[in-house]
Amino acid sequence: MVSATLATRAVHSDVQRFLERHGAEDAFATVCRLLRECHPQLENIEAELRDDPDDSARRKVVIWFTLPSSLATELYLAQHETYHDRLIHEIPLSLLPLFGVLAKFDGD
Repeated sequence: MVSATLATRAVHSDVQRFLERHGAEDAFATVCRLLRECHPQLENIEAELRDDPDDSARRKVVIWFTLPSSLATELYLAQHETYHDRLIHEIPLSLLPLFGVLAKFDGD
């Protein structure tokens, strides 16, 4: 797993090849941008290529984003709802299955 910095994205080569193969580089950049914009307390973003648990023939980029453990649950939920509202308007729906986005909290 390779961290994507907040200023520039550093992505492991297998993730990069997957994104290129699917024409999803811009979608990935948009997901990362939306996470930063909707979760201003974001501390880190990591991306890794994983087999889809529902279909072993399919893979996806799992994006983990780290937030402070002190973040109030209500604030996290409101921010993440905004993220999802924006995501479905800014990413082609056909590309959404290529990504999984999961939060973790520092100390987890």
